[in-house]
Amino acid sequence: MDTTIYDLMSSSEKKIDEFKTACDNFRSSQYILADIKITALLESIAISKTLYELFNEILVDFDYKETARNFMTNNFKLPEDPKIISALVFCILLDMDKKNIDLNDFLTIMSKGDINYNYETFLEKIILPFKTSVLYLLSMKKNRVDEKQAIIKELNLEENQRISFEKRMRTFFARIQSDDKMNIIEKDKILSLGNVLLIAKETDDERQLQKVYAKLYKKIRLYKPSLLNEFENLI
Repeated sequence: MDTTIYDLMSSSEKKIDEFKTACDNFRSSQYILADIKITALLESIAISKTLYELFNEILVDFDYKETARNFMTNNFKLPEDPKIISALVFCILLDMDKKNIDLNDFLTIMSKGDINYNYETFLEKIILPFKTSVLYLLSMKKNRVDEKQAIIKELNLEENQRISFEKRMRTFFARIQSDDKMNIIEKDKILSLGNVLLIAKETDDERQLQKVYAKLYKKIRLYKPSLLNEFENLI
Protein backbone atom coordinates (compact mmCIF):
# COMPACT_ATOMS: atom_id res chain seq x y z
CA MET A 1 0.00 0.00 0.00
CA ASP A 2 1.30 3.45 -0.91
CA THR A 3 1.63 5.46 2.31
CA THR A 4 3.57 8.35 0.81
CA ILE A 5 1.02 10.86 2.08
CA TYR A 6 1.55 9.90 5.67
CA ASP A 7 5.26 9.65 6.49
CA LEU A 8 7.93 7.10 7.31
CA MET A 9 6.17 5.83 10.43
CA SER A 10 4.87 2.28 9.93
CA SER A 11 1.61 3.13 11.71
CA SER A 12 1.04 6.46 9.95
CA GLU A 13 -2.02 5.42 7.97
CA LYS A 14 -3.54 3.94 11.09
CA LYS A 15 -2.98 7.26 12.87
CA ILE A 16 -4.94 9.09 10.17
CA ASP A 17 -7.75 6.58 10.57
CA GLU A 18 -7.72 7.28 14.30
CA PHE A 19 -8.21 10.97 13.54
CA LYS A 20 -11.19 10.15 11.31
CA THR A 21 -12.63 7.92 14.01
CA ALA A 22 -12.14 10.59 16.67
CA CYS A 23 -14.02 13.09 14.47
CA ASP A 24 -16.84 10.62 13.80
CA ASN A 25 -17.12 9.66 17.47
CA PHE A 26 -17.23 13.34 18.37
CA ARG A 27 -20.03 13.99 15.86
CA SER A 28 -22.12 11.09 17.20
CA SER A 29 -21.60 12.00 20.85
CA GLN A 30 -23.88 13.63 23.40
CA TYR A 31 -23.13 16.98 24.98
CA ILE A 32 -22.27 15.36 28.32
CA LEU A 33 -19.27 13.65 26.65
CA ALA A 34 -18.02 16.71 24.79
CA ASP A 35 -14.94 17.32 26.95
CA ILE A 36 -13.80 13.73 26.50
CA LYS A 37 -14.33 13.86 22.74
CA ILE A 38 -12.45 17.15 22.37
CA THR A 39 -9.48 15.71 24.23
CA ALA A 40 -9.60 12.51 22.18
CA LEU A 41 -9.65 14.45 18.92
CA LEU A 42 -6.68 16.60 19.94
CA GLU A 43 -4.78 13.51 21.05
CA SER A 44 -5.39 11.85 17.68
CA ILE A 45 -3.61 14.83 16.12
CA ALA A 46 -0.77 14.87 18.63
CA ILE A 47 0.12 11.18 18.14
CA SER A 48 0.25 11.43 14.34
CA LYS A 49 3.51 12.75 12.96
CA THR A 50 1.77 13.66 9.72
CA LEU A 51 -1.04 15.63 11.38
CA TYR A 52 1.34 17.21 13.87
CA GLU A 53 3.51 18.47 11.00
CA LEU A 54 0.47 19.59 9.02
CA PHE A 55 -0.78 21.78 11.86
CA ASN A 56 2.69 23.15 12.45
CA GLU A 57 2.65 24.29 8.82
CA ILE A 58 -0.82 25.84 8.77
CA LEU A 59 -0.40 27.62 12.11
CA VAL A 60 2.63 29.55 10.89
CA ASP A 61 1.61 33.23 10.62
CA PHE A 62 -2.00 32.29 11.47
CA ASP A 63 -3.73 35.18 13.26
CA TYR A 64 -6.01 33.34 15.65
CA LYS A 65 -7.48 36.38 17.39
CA GLU A 66 -8.34 38.25 14.20
CA THR A 67 -9.74 35.14 12.50
CA ALA A 68 -11.81 34.21 15.55
CA ARG A 69 -13.16 37.78 15.76
CA ASN A 70 -14.24 37.67 12.11
CA PHE A 71 -15.72 34.22 12.64
CA MET A 72 -17.90 35.39 15.53
CA THR A 73 -19.00 38.66 13.93
CA ASN A 74 -19.93 36.71 10.79
CA ASN A 75 -22.53 34.73 12.72
CA PHE A 76 -20.11 31.84 13.36
CA LYS A 77 -19.75 31.12 9.66
CA LEU A 78 -16.46 29.43 8.86
CA PRO A 79 -14.25 30.85 6.10
CA GLU A 80 -13.97 28.97 2.81
CA ASP A 81 -10.24 28.25 2.91
CA PRO A 82 -9.66 24.69 4.28
CA LYS A 83 -6.32 25.81 5.70
CA ILE A 84 -7.93 28.60 7.75
CA ILE A 85 -10.82 26.35 8.81
CA SER A 86 -8.39 23.72 10.07
CA ALA A 87 -6.24 26.23 11.94
CA LEU A 88 -9.17 28.11 13.47
CA VAL A 89 -11.10 25.08 14.70
CA PHE A 90 -7.94 23.47 16.03
CA CYS A 91 -7.19 26.58 18.10
CA ILE A 92 -10.79 26.76 19.35
CA LEU A 93 -10.73 23.11 20.41
CA LEU A 94 -7.37 23.62 22.09
CA ASP A 95 -8.78 26.56 24.06
CA MET A 96 -11.82 24.50 25.00
CA ASP A 97 -9.60 21.67 26.19
CA LYS A 98 -7.57 24.13 28.27
CA LYS A 99 -10.82 25.66 29.59
CA ASN A 100 -9.93 29.04 28.15
CA ILE A 101 -13.24 28.82 26.30
CA ASP A 102 -16.33 27.50 28.05
CA LEU A 103 -18.12 25.15 25.66
CA ASN A 104 -21.56 25.91 27.05
CA ASP A 105 -21.06 29.67 26.66
CA PHE A 106 -19.72 29.14 23.14
CA LEU A 107 -22.74 27.03 22.17
CA THR A 108 -25.18 29.52 23.67
CA ILE A 109 -23.69 32.38 21.68
CA MET A 110 -23.40 30.37 18.49
CA SER A 111 -26.94 28.97 18.36
CA LYS A 112 -30.27 29.94 19.90
CA GLY A 113 -31.78 26.64 20.99
CA ASP A 114 -31.58 24.19 23.87
CA ILE A 115 -28.19 22.76 24.78
CA ASN A 116 -28.61 19.58 22.74
CA TYR A 117 -29.70 21.46 19.63
CA ASN A 118 -26.82 23.90 20.02
CA TYR A 119 -24.38 21.04 20.44
CA GLU A 120 -25.63 19.29 17.29
CA THR A 121 -25.30 22.57 15.40
CA PHE A 122 -21.73 22.87 16.67
CA LEU A 123 -20.93 19.35 15.50
CA GLU A 124 -22.33 19.90 12.01
CA LYS A 125 -21.10 23.45 11.43
CA ILE A 126 -17.71 23.21 13.14
CA ILE A 127 -16.49 19.64 13.61
CA LEU A 128 -17.62 18.23 10.26
CA PRO A 129 -15.99 21.03 8.20
CA PHE A 130 -12.89 20.62 10.36
CA LYS A 131 -12.59 16.93 9.50
CA THR A 132 -13.29 17.58 5.81
CA SER A 133 -10.76 20.40 5.64
CA VAL A 134 -7.97 18.46 7.33
CA LEU A 135 -8.46 15.45 5.06
CA TYR A 136 -8.52 17.76 2.04
CA LEU A 137 -5.20 19.30 3.08
CA LEU A 138 -3.71 15.83 3.51
CA SER A 139 -4.93 14.89 0.06
CA MET A 140 -3.33 17.99 -1.46
CA LYS A 141 -0.13 17.20 0.39
CA LYS A 142 -0.17 13.70 -1.06
CA ASN A 143 -0.61 15.09 -4.57
CA ARG A 144 2.36 17.40 -4.10
CA VAL A 145 4.52 14.58 -2.77
CA ASP A 146 3.49 12.25 -5.59
CA GLU A 147 4.20 14.94 -8.18
CA LYS A 148 7.60 15.65 -6.66
CA GLN A 149 8.49 11.96 -6.59
CA ALA A 150 7.37 11.55 -10.21
CA ILE A 151 9.63 14.43 -11.25
CA ILE A 152 12.56 12.99 -9.31
CA LYS A 153 11.98 9.59 -10.84
CA GLU A 154 11.88 11.06 -14.33
CA LEU A 155 15.04 13.07 -13.71
CA ASN A 156 16.83 10.00 -12.36
CA LEU A 157 15.75 8.00 -15.39
CA GLU A 158 16.98 10.70 -17.75
CA GLU A 159 20.27 10.91 -15.87
CA ASN A 160 20.75 7.14 -16.01
CA GLN A 161 19.98 7.16 -19.72
CA ARG A 162 22.43 10.01 -20.26
CA ILE A 163 25.18 8.21 -18.36
CA SER A 164 24.44 4.97 -20.19
CA PHE A 165 24.57 6.73 -23.57
CA GLU A 166 27.80 8.53 -22.70
CA LYS A 167 29.38 5.30 -21.51
CA ARG A 168 28.40 3.43 -24.69
CA MET A 169 29.59 6.36 -26.80
CA ARG A 170 32.99 6.48 -25.18
CA THR A 171 33.38 2.71 -25.41
CA PHE A 172 32.51 2.79 -29.10
CA PHE A 173 34.89 5.60 -29.99
CA ALA A 174 37.64 4.05 -27.91
CA ARG A 175 37.56 1.22 -30.43
CA ILE A 176 37.94 3.72 -33.23
CA GLN A 177 40.83 5.35 -31.37
CA SER A 178 42.68 2.05 -30.92
CA ASP A 179 42.36 1.01 -34.56
CA ASP A 180 45.90 1.35 -35.99
CA LYS A 181 44.79 0.39 -39.48
CA MET A 182 42.40 3.30 -39.95
CA ASN A 183 43.51 6.42 -41.79
CA ILE A 184 44.68 8.83 -39.09
CA ILE A 185 42.99 11.83 -40.70
CA GLU A 186 39.62 10.10 -41.03
CA LYS A 187 39.97 8.70 -37.53
CA ASP A 188 40.40 12.21 -36.12
CA LYS A 189 37.38 13.40 -38.08
CA ILE A 190 35.27 10.55 -36.70
CA LEU A 191 36.43 11.18 -33.14
CA SER A 192 35.79 14.91 -33.50
CA LEU A 193 32.28 14.26 -34.79
CA GLY A 194 31.81 11.84 -31.90
CA ASN A 195 32.46 14.63 -29.40
CA VAL A 196 29.97 16.87 -31.22
CA LEU A 197 27.44 14.05 -31.14
CA LEU A 198 27.91 13.64 -27.39
CA ILE A 199 27.42 17.38 -26.79
CA ALA A 200 24.29 17.41 -28.95
CA LYS A 201 22.90 14.52 -26.90
CA GLU A 202 23.71 16.18 -23.57
CA THR A 203 22.11 19.49 -24.63
CA ASP A 204 19.12 17.70 -26.14
CA ASP A 205 19.76 19.34 -29.51
CA GLU A 206 17.79 16.89 -31.64
CA ARG A 207 18.46 18.69 -34.93
CA GLN A 208 22.22 18.75 -34.39
CA LEU A 209 22.12 15.18 -33.14
CA GLN A 210 20.51 13.89 -36.31
CA LYS A 211 22.82 15.96 -38.52
CA VAL A 212 26.03 14.72 -36.87
CA TYR A 213 24.74 11.17 -36.63
CA ALA A 214 24.16 11.11 -40.40
CA LYS A 215 27.72 12.31 -41.06
CA LEU A 216 29.20 9.75 -38.70
CA TYR A 217 27.12 6.99 -40.20
CA LYS A 218 28.55 7.65 -43.65
CA LYS A 219 32.14 7.76 -42.40
CA ILE A 220 31.84 4.62 -40.30
CA ARG A 221 30.16 2.77 -43.16
CA LEU A 222 33.08 3.79 -45.40
CA TYR A 223 36.04 3.37 -43.05
CA LYS A 224 34.89 0.90 -40.37
CA PRO A 225 31.87 -1.07 -41.65
CA SER A 226 32.41 -3.82 -39.05
CA LEU A 227 31.24 -1.37 -36.34
CA LEU A 228 28.26 -0.04 -38.24
CA ASN A 229 25.68 -2.24 -36.52
CA GLU A 230 26.94 -1.26 -33.09
CA PHE A 231 26.87 2.42 -34.06
CA GLU A 232 23.27 2.12 -35.23
CA ASN A 233 22.29 0.91 -31.76
CA LEU A 234 23.98 3.79 -29.92
CA ILE A 235 20.97 6.12 -30.12
